[in-house]
Amino acid sequence: MWLCFKEVEIEQKKDPGEQLKKVLAFYDTQVSSKEFLFKEFKNSEDWRDKLDEWLLRHVLNFSQETSQDEQFEANIEISSPAISNFSAIPNQTPSEVDSDAATTQLINLVTHVSHSLSSPKESNPLNRFEIARLCLFSKTLLSNQYYDDFLSNHEIHLLYQYRDQLEPTIEEILQFTRTLIDDDNNLKVGWYWLQGLDVTTLLFYLAQANNDSDLRIQAIKILEEAKVCLTIEPNNRLKIRNAVLVDKSVPVRIAWLSYLSSLGRLEDLPIVKSACNDEDLLISSAAESARICILLRHNLNEAVVELVENNLPITKLIVETIKKQSDFLSNAIMLKALSSQNPEIRLLILKELIGKNILTERQIDDLINDDSVLIKKICYEALLKMGRNISLDEIKKALGEDLIFHVGNSPLLEAYYRMLPVEKLLEEIYSPSIYAANAYKALATDHFETVSDRIRLDLEDDFSNLEMQIISKLEIQFKEILSLNEGEQVNQINELIESFKKTFRKYSKYEFIKAALSGIVLHGNAQDIRWGRKYLEESDKFIDFKLEAIKIVEIYGDESDAIILVNIAKNSYGDLSDLAAKVAVKLSPGIDGAAFDLINSESSNLIRIAMQSFEDRNGDEGEVFRALEPFLKKGNFYMHDQILKYFFKKFSFQELEEFLAKYLLEGQYYYHIVCWLDRILYAPPRYKQMYLQKLTHKLN
Repeated sequence: MWLCFKEVEIEQKKDPGEQLKKVLAFYDTQVSSKEFLFKEFKNSEDWRDKLDEWLLRHVLNFSQETSQDEQFEANIEISSPAISNFSAIPNQTPSEVDSDAATTQLINLVTHVSHSLSSPKESNPLNRFEIARLCLFSKTLLSNQYYDDFLSNHEIHLLYQYRDQLEPTIEEILQFTRTLIDDDNNLKVGWYWLQGLDVTTLLFYLAQANNDSDLRIQAIKILEEAKVCLTIEPNNRLKIRNAVLVDKSVPVRIAWLSYLSSLGRLEDLPIVKSACNDEDLLISSAAESARICILLRHNLNEAVVELVENNLPITKLIVETIKKQSDFLSNAIMLKALSSQNPEIRLLILKELIGKNILTERQIDDLINDDSVLIKKICYEALLKMGRNISLDEIKKALGEDLIFHVGNSPLLEAYYRMLPVEKLLEEIYSPSIYAANAYKALATDHFETVSDRIRLDLEDDFSNLEMQIISKLEIQFKEILSLNEGEQVNQINELIESFKKTFRKYSKYEFIKAALSGIVLHGNAQDIRWGRKYLEESDKFIDFKLEAIKIVEIYGDESDAIILVNIAKNSYGDLSDLAAKVAVKLSPGIDGAAFDLINSESSNLIRIAMQSFEDRNGDEGEVFRALEPFLKKGNFYMHDQILKYFFKKFSFQELEEFLAKYLLEGQYYYHIVCWLDRILYAPPRYKQMYLQKLTHKLN
């Protein structure tokens, strides 16, 4: 029996009629007696929606109870080694498994075991393959009782050494699949034995039928990452609907909702809409996100309007989905989205509109007073690029200097100074302002022809002349400010000047050097290589200007510069190290060039850059292979993965298979190397592509 009450408004309760009094009294009786877990609804529309959902859940629960009984019978059946087909798997998978051969192999094995036990005096022990085969058989039987018991790394790799000899049963195929799913560390093999099978059906079966919720979630995740859209088949959609709405495991239900977020179709919307009303907040939130993501992929503009008008919460997945689809957003919808109450939506849409030059000055002006400082900042940058004359004081007042302005590292400052005329910039560079170097950069990058001689002179005298001119201006300013007697004034001015000199020579000068070099990068000539080489050898204390020096060497340098670049790459970090390495392998390419010096450093970043340089070249794959192969015997796992990525890109199936066979014969080897080879060689194309993407993502 189901009991439902219509919600009563407060005003009605103040003056209820006789009938309503009885209803309210009955309601209070149910609250106190707890006879029924009753439900409430607001109005006729709410009643219709909720009754539809309750009826659906009731039917699905009933269906699930029936399917569980059937599954129990199937589990009993599948525990028998004599099964010759995938009768327990939906949509019966075509099988290349030779069940007779598997049965014969097991019978021979049991016979040998029996003979060994009955004749202990005879020297007829089990060989390594038979031990591994016996382990697989027993582990598979145990897995029917202990559903979370999989093959260990050692067991699966021992079997893999005899993969051509093994004739697995259907149950053992399922055990291999479970073992592959349960691999979080890229160590387990087994795709070899799944060749010719419908892997998607296997995964979907285990995502439904297995008692281990963690394994089910992993299976769902693999299907999602491989971009397998199951709901094209109505029967599959019904099974997923059942799982989303009534599965006992909340994490499994959320995993299916995540799957629908990524791959769901418009036809799947009723599933997630029903889940949006779930009493579990985690389920309802995941369902709402899935609903929006499906709409965004299939009806972008309509979905964005709904997000804006209903002020719906924005998840990271929703933001990423909008970014991917942003080219299909209409201008009218984007302009409407600027009125969203959600600052994330406003910021995302504003960047799109400004990037496409859609907004007018007046429209940007309307956003200047936005509550979001980031939105204000973007608006000021856009207005400055449009040529609007805005004072630095106005920008500071609106945004806050500490938050926005960082010397030499602010797009807003760059936009401001690029807006100024040459005369004003020349005036600015002689001021003691911390932004003077920004003005110098605007001169160097935008007005190089006008100031090229003075830029090279400043570099020649290490900016000493500029320092003197700034000091002269400072002395005049100090004299005007300090109303002291002449002796005290001179002493205090001298102290202030000395303090400025220390600051300039220790910090500011390097900002000017960086600004000058950035102009030469854009507008220099071959003779300017001297500045690149000079500043590569400068102190490592300040590295920003070295980035510009490396860029000059990249343009005008040669192979002789690679030695110092490799040294910088090895002894620095971050952007400086990366850029030095990239330029080193560009100027000194190939296996005899800078790349192997970088690989030997064992720095992950430098290995990545060196290996990328090999990937970008063609024609010397054999030599590179012979040079890289010894590194697979060392214990640097990141290096192993980078080398494998290179092999996968450059070598054919036959070459990789030959390498795998050779590698396994070495006796001792790294499990993860064999694991990646097994995946790329034997996984079906869709899953192979998934693994390649995961490997690339992992290494980048």
